[in-house]
Amino acid sequence: MAVSGMKDFPEVTNIAMVNGIQLNYHDTITCRMIPRQQFMEDYFDAKYWEYLTGLGNTRSDMAKENLNTLMKSTNQTSEIHTFQWIATVEITGDGSVKRSMRFGFDGKDFMSLGPDRFRCIATNHNAVKTKEKWNSDESWNKYWEMHLEQGFVQE
Repeated sequence: MAVSGMKDFPEVTNIAMVNGIQLNYHDTITCRMIPRQQFMEDYFDAKYWEYLTGLGNTRSDMAKENLNTLMKSTNQTSEIHTFQWIATVEITGDGSVKRSMRFGFDGKDFMSLGPDRFRCIATNHNAVKTKEKWNSDESWNKYWEMHLEQGFVQE
């Protein structure tokens, strides 16, 4: 989640959860990925946490950039605003994998990523320009396709 207009609060926070259990945490104040479960800290070495920290920092930069772009495109450059994105991977009882990603702006649905073609679908009239930009950027689409297909589940 990216937030603007809040003093003494991280601009971006990132968490990873599995079955409702938080595994790690990252924010733009600490700029580090922190394990939230002892087994995660015990199992993965320092190189892995450095890798996740780099990923968290990169995604934080992306989230801040997206929030700033949305604020400008909606002429809302002051006060408190939020940009949230949730990536979900579900392994069903039959072993199939369902992937999705949703984006929200100021607490309202903004856009979703269609899992079949990895193209954005605007769920809000303010999302149309962003959807067109993201859908025309093949590297953006390939990044999220790889992230959702390989980043969460090893099949």
